[in-house]
Amino acid sequence: LASDVLGSCSPSEYYHNFNSTQIWNCYYPVAMVEKMLGKEINQASDYEIVMSFNKNFTNWYFGTDGATPTDKYDFVTTALHELAHGLGFHGYFYAQRGRGGYGGNDGLATVFDQFVINKSGDRLLDSKLFTNPSVKLYQSLTSEWLAFKTRLVTDSLPRLYAPATWDNGSSIYHLDDVKYPTGDANSLMTHAMGLGEANHNPGPYTLA
Repeated sequence: LASDVLGSCSPSEYYHNFNSTQIWNCYYPVAMVEKMLGKEINQASDYEIVMSFNKNFTNWYFGTDGATPTDKYDFVTTALHELAHGLGFHGYFYAQRGRGGYGGNDGLATVFDQFVINKSGDRLLDSKLFTNPSVKLYQSLTSEWLAFKTRLVTDSLPRLYAPATWDNGSSIYHLDDVKYPTGDANSLMTHAMGLGEANHNPGPYTLA
């Protein structure tokens, strides 16, 4: 991993248009598909989630009590953060040469991507508003204001990390650091973790 990266994670596979699909023509991570169908989908010997952790960090704290020293990184917090990516905090948005887009060769996005909206409440996957790829889509992806439209919260929608400069591997698929700083109940899924920070609860917005 890069020298400043604690860990990384992604689903091992994605599936679309399976029995019990709630949104057609979009990709679901395999762990979610197996939960929805109540059965194994890939081979029993195959992994659903693939995680990597940076062994070059010599100041990991491996305790499980959350009493992380101020000069160490909490491994449990990092593992829980990465696990959330493997369960679905992941997607296909990208930015290249000033244009934003999503999807692979078939142009389909993931289930997480379906719920990303801008400040006006527009879905970024609305092809009537955003050509894929396009400069207009890039402008939204780097607008510093995106949210996840869920019915499972009643106060305000979870704000996503959308910095003015596209941050590959971090943009969109994290919660906003400024909105949810260290110590906030929703800080587990922000894009950066500090020394001494321990958070062993996903928080209400991540769960929503």
